[in-house]
Amino acid sequence: MKNNISSIFLGTRIEVLEKFAKLTNVKEIYTTKNSFVSLYFNKKGIKKFIFNQKNKQEIFKKITNAKVKIVLSAGFPYIIPKKVLNKKRLYLNSHPSLLPKYIEKHFTL
Repeated sequence: MKNNISSIFLGTRIEVLEKFAKLTNVKEIYTTKNSFVSLYFNKKGIKKFIFNQKNKQEIFKKITNAKVKIVLSAGFPYIIPKKVLNKKRLYLNSHPSLLPKYIEKHFTL
């Protein structure tokens, strides 16, 4: 059952996005050019943006300014800068392996 919680999806994990889109109202998707997300996930009303090394600062600005309650990262290849994190929003990071021990300093508020 889908509810009206607005959200953003960051990454390349299409199986995570499909489930997330059933549970929340995904407004925007940020993914890579040739990912399964960019090639096969098409739903009306969802804006899709392609990120890369050259435009990641622009993407971070879009994420910062988005009017959503949840941001889910699954297969997003960049560390989200502290300045992007908003205390009024829930940020979730799904990672398929163990993160390096130094990474937690980047995600504390």
